[in-house]
Amino acid sequence: MNVSVLFTRENSVYDEMGLDTWPKSRDAANWAGGNPIIAHPPCAQWSVLKPFAHRNLRQKAFGPWSVLLARRYGGVVEHPYR
Repeated sequence: MNVSVLFTRENSVYDEMGLDTWPKSRDAANWAGGNPIIAHPPCAQWSVLKPFAHRNLRQKAFGPWSVLLARRYGGVVEHPYR
């Protein structure tokens, strides 16, 4: 089974596992779907440190979008509490 990892770091452990990784250089927004995901959307817009983050509506949209994709294709969204 192919699993895509969205919003990962370059050269992450997921690369070593042979998964389909989507670091910033590939832009996860271009992922076409079709298989389960592990998503690590940017958390600065959602975490308890939100008041210190620069407002970025595109990054903020990646959280709900990741949940939608996980529900549609299967997988998990790893996101901080609160």
